[in-house]
Amino acid sequence: MREPTGRGTRPIGMKRIPTVLVPVPLLVALVAGCGSEGEPTAVDPTSTPTSPTASASAAPEIEVVTGPDTGPASGGGAAEQQATRVTTSAEQASYAATLPDALQKPFLSAVAEHGVSSGEERWAQTVHVGCAVPSPEQVEVEQDAGGTVTLTAAVKEDRTVTCYVATRSLAIATLSG
Repeated sequence: MREPTGRGTRPIGMKRIPTVLVPVPLLVALVAGCGSEGEPTAVDPTSTPTSPTASASAAPEIEVVTGPDTGPASGGGAAEQQATRVTTSAEQASYAATLPDALQKPFLSAVAEHGVSSGEERWAQTVHVGCAVPSPEQVEVEQDAGGTVTLTAAVKEDRTVTCYVATRSLAIATLSG
């Protein structure tokens, strides 16, 4: 193919790229990332890394429950400073009473769904209040020598999103002693 010639122009040869060759670099890039040298390793998506100061002998089981931060028990945008022990039914009911109404039932359902074995303790803490919701993998568990448990979540808020009602994210951790 050639451009039409006109006054003050010169003909330029038009090259055509074969359409078959366009997807080849993309295919090569995808296939190149599929293998690895060495043995494959399995990653458990439910496991959460613990801090070096955690005293639990096994990785803690983490669950995140979310709901709107509204009502008379709303936290006003603040996460709790430390976790509250919620191993027994009485502790769970007492803690649930401090939560907004919309979060009480999901919290009680979550703790009832997973039983606590002998030697285990369950802890709960509001780890974030905002538009972003942390995943269980983002929650870290720390336990100091005095037995105080702290759950923290590294969550980055997206400032481009308008947040009309903040979401309270409550982490529930089961620790084995």
